[in-house]
Amino acid sequence: MNDTYKPLSCSLYDRLETLSTLAKKCEISFIGPDGENLTSIGKIVDLRAVKGEEFLFLEDGTKIRLDKIISTDGQSFIAPGC
Repeated sequence: MNDTYKPLSCSLYDRLETLSTLAKKCEISFIGPDGENLTSIGKIVDLRAVKGEEFLFLEDGTKIRLDKIISTDGQSFIAPGC
């Protein structure tokens, strides 16, 4: 399976930045490391690149690779890179 990082569209990245700035809890559905669908609820405290891949970090320490996000607060997160 090819797991090469795929950059997000600018609008999706902007949505994450907005959620982070608002400091409100949000529900994030994403594909976990074993390919399973997972959901976490929490405040986004950081967005940063690590070794060429972008991640978000929740207040509880959860780390999610941005291209693995399926939805935020029920809004689809599937879009091509910018």
